[in-house]
Amino acid sequence: MTEDQRLHLDTAAQIKPSDLRYSGPAPGSDLDPRYPITPPVDLAEPRHFFDYVRVVYKRRWLTGTVFAIVSISTALYTYTRVPVYQATTRLLIDPQRQNYGFTEVAPGESRVDYQTQYAILRSRSLVRKTMQNLGIWREVVPGETAPPVAPANESLFQEAYHFVTGLLGSNVPKPTGIEARAVNESAAEARQIDGFGAGLTVTPLPASGIVDVTYTGSNPVTVARFANAVAQAYVDQNLEVKSKAVKDVSDWLSERLVEQRKKVQASEDALQKYREQNDVVALDEHGTLVVKGLNELQAAVTKARTERIERETAYNQLKTIQSDPAAIAEFPPVATSAGVVQAKNELAAAQRVANQLSQTLLDKHPDLVAARENVKAAQEKIATEVAKAADAIRVDFEKAKTTEDGLSQTLEDQKKQALETSGSGVELNVLMRDLDSNRQVYNTMMERAKQADITGEIKTNNIRILDVAEVPRGPVSPNTRKDMQYGILGGFVLAIGLAFMFEYLDNRIKAPEEIRTHLGVPFLGLLPAAPVGENARQQTPLLNSGVPPRFAEAFRIVRTNVLFSSPEEGSRSVLVSSAGPGEGKTCVTCNLAIAIAQTGQRVLVIDTDLRRPRVHEVFNVRQEPGLSNLIVGDAKPSDVIKTSAAGVTVLPAGKIPPNPAELLGSKRFRELFARLSEHFDWIVVDSPPVMAVTDASVVAHMVSGVMFVVSSEMTNRHAAKSAIDQLTAARARVIGAVLNRVHLERHPYYYAKYYRREYSEYYIAKV
Repeated sequence: MTEDQRLHLDTAAQIKPSDLRYSGPAPGSDLDPRYPITPPVDLAEPRHFFDYVRVVYKRRWLTGTVFAIVSISTALYTYTRVPVYQATTRLLIDPQRQNYGFTEVAPGESRVDYQTQYAILRSRSLVRKTMQNLGIWREVVPGETAPPVAPANESLFQEAYHFVTGLLGSNVPKPTGIEARAVNESAAEARQIDGFGAGLTVTPLPASGIVDVTYTGSNPVTVARFANAVAQAYVDQNLEVKSKAVKDVSDWLSERLVEQRKKVQASEDALQKYREQNDVVALDEHGTLVVKGLNELQAAVTKARTERIERETAYNQLKTIQSDPAAIAEFPPVATSAGVVQAKNELAAAQRVANQLSQTLLDKHPDLVAARENVKAAQEKIATEVAKAADAIRVDFEKAKTTEDGLSQTLEDQKKQALETSGSGVELNVLMRDLDSNRQVYNTMMERAKQADITGEIKTNNIRILDVAEVPRGPVSPNTRKDMQYGILGGFVLAIGLAFMFEYLDNRIKAPEEIRTHLGVPFLGLLPAAPVGENARQQTPLLNSGVPPRFAEAFRIVRTNVLFSSPEEGSRSVLVSSAGPGEGKTCVTCNLAIAIAQTGQRVLVIDTDLRRPRVHEVFNVRQEPGLSNLIVGDAKPSDVIKTSAAGVTVLPAGKIPPNPAELLGSKRFRELFARLSEHFDWIVVDSPPVMAVTDASVVAHMVSGVMFVVSSEMTNRHAAKSAIDQLTAARARVIGAVLNRVHLERHPYYYAKYYRREYSEYYIAKV
């Protein structure tokens, strides 16, 4: 006979048929009318404001650390940054120039193209001239690198402001700096200009001729000096352009005056010589028809010559500014031409429409894009009309010169004919007319030259400085107060956001309401963590071993809830399990049994964890023989059932078998459990974790209720929910769950609605 056959016969001999009194369905099964299975209900409570406060309090170290880091970083960044100052010079560009009663050298109404003036203000040539005036321009030796002049850039908040206003499509113009690098600049010169221009911004005021020249840097005195220097250089350059044009015309007129004076002198000498040779004192004013014709022709030549001089003056003035498109556009004969005036009116209308649309539409809206295309087309039309007007001045000059040459040639031919027909009187009259003509031309040129000299002396300018830049009293960045406010607010928002983000990502069960919300089972009680010792028994504190009062009272609360959740008649049993190992289910099992036993009831603790049993260690009894030995018939009930010092009866696990699930699911174990239920008021079963093995599910449908243990801040709610679902699928009746190992000292406010410090004082007073 084998050993297995012997164990089977011994077990059959020990279990008598008369002991098997209960033959109905297993307790807790769907056929047991005494213990109906009810589906879990959602007992979640509505959120309260203090629930969010508790989340922040629980994450207080995270929120405090993040808030401190952001606030301190903001303070360090703010107080260690180099202060940035801004100074602004305000300019006025008049649409018309003041001449104080004197006419222009080239007459005509003066108009201003504001976009051209803004481009000049941003030009690199103006920046270079400003640096030369300030004495900070460094002539670069070939092969040498010149350091740039680098003012401070915009602050972080200024950049963010311009970015946001750009996204919102605001019509507030973002200050713009200088133009891109010119072709004729060396790399070293470009670095100097770029360095200086990095702090320069030009901001025109909408719908006005006022423009702000702002300079940004780290020195308050320097930024005011640089802003004023740029504005003054612009004013001086504008005056120089106009003065140069007047000077060029004046110089040309001076040269022509010398030539014309020689012609007048030659005419006078010829007339005097003729009179001396012919002894002629005067000429009769009443000449022949030939003489009258000569007089009229001479007047026409004089008029043509005067007109040619005026056209040549305008043409020569245009030639002096042919390399400056902006000056050509402002040249009075060009600016007042019908085509240019019409094109400028069209540009103004197109810009007005584009500005109106930009206030209500986004940048990529088709209407706004079309309006900007119209503005661009109008600008191109202005450039075309300016070129046509400039070319018309040249054509007019050439026509006037051709007309003068033709009339002069006709006059010479008429003179020869008159001399041949009229004799000496006609010749004398011709000489006198030549002298009068040359004198008239000379006087006209003399008058124009005087006007040019006076215009050059007056130095009129249509650009003036309204407000000079003053030394700023304080920096624009960093704004210590505002930056600190933003830093503190940002740190607070970030800290709170991280607290709730980690709370959301943390899927561990931490509070009793999460048991009701996520697991859908009633909450039976909160079990605080108790101090542990060095050996195994001290690591599982028992109610009869001097545990803290609040620990004992917590188990009494759980005992009360378990008693009221079980039927009053018949055997009552509860299985204690958890989702995974290490959640304290054995500690809960043993202390719950002791708490029930303290009410005077007979309590049996069965260790069904046939893989890693620990009940025998807690109660300090022998592991073998135990449950496994009893099931296979290797021991008698009197040999395996032991009485502990805590007042409860213990049935240890016994020898660890190779097939625990098969033993616990056998008919022999069900019969044994039914017989034991008749001899004890309560049976508390310690089972393996639900998710680790199937042992708990096998035993769960035999008991009248299952109490689920959740370790605070350890148990994953998804794993716990899966364990509850698995127990429900095994036809088990889950009476509720307890939250174990709650650290009340670490999070007193977090669990304030469930436990307060004064409760401990009450317990101690009662003890």
